[in-house]
Amino acid sequence: MFKGQRVLRIIALAGIIVMAGAGLSFCLDGESLEDTNVFHTGGADVSIINIATLHSVKRTVQVRLSQRVSEDTLRTIANKLYVPGYDRTFILYLLAGMKVGEQIAWATTHFNPNLEIKVLGLTPTQLETLVALPSSSKPSPQELIGKWIWELPYGSSNRITIYKRNGNVYYERAFLDGSGSVEIMIERASRQGRRFEDEELNDYGDYYLLDKHGDLFLGDTEGIFEKLQKIDGIETSAAIRY
Repeated sequence: MFKGQRVLRIIALAGIIVMAGAGLSFCLDGESLEDTNVFHTGGADVSIINIATLHSVKRTVQVRLSQRVSEDTLRTIANKLYVPGYDRTFILYLLAGMKVGEQIAWATTHFNPNLEIKVLGLTPTQLETLVALPSSSKPSPQELIGKWIWELPYGSSNRITIYKRNGNVYYERAFLDGSGSVEIMIERASRQGRRFEDEELNDYGDYYLLDKHGDLFLGDTEGIFEKLQKIDGIETSAAIRY
């Protein structure tokens, strides 16, 4: 299934925090500006969540976007937010609903010292491609339980399809490069909804939990830690709400 994904996400998040100078959820010489500085560009609302500075050494800016944008728009935003006088400037972008300090930034534009643009999640085009990928299993409407996008950094995002066929529950993963896999899951009773686990138990106790609203969550022995993005109703040209 997803074997220790909580641990992997913590490691990835820690790497981004270190890169940005660790001033992500508090200010050193700056002040909190949660959703007070807002402007519009490239079809998106851009709001400054937080600004932190450390003398002239570095400046860290956290930004929330109302939707995914192109790299050209990220460049425009970065140049607008850049302030001279600092050795390095780190700008991190969160999408609507992403939690500060708990989720990996969707994108970064770092002046280190030259501008480097990185989209860690899915670009608008990649999202459209992933949603539209053909299913290798081709479940019928009667077999289909649901489809979701699991957005991960560094090109690991994939589409999850869960379906039931001939008495067995399957989950299919499809990646942007056309690769994928299909595995059997075991459905277990749960008061929270439908719980799906690997046939073979793993050390992390990973499972999927499907609630009555059709939302799919990832969990392990420590509890639920992530909600996946339901494809039904996704407007791929706009934001996916977390």
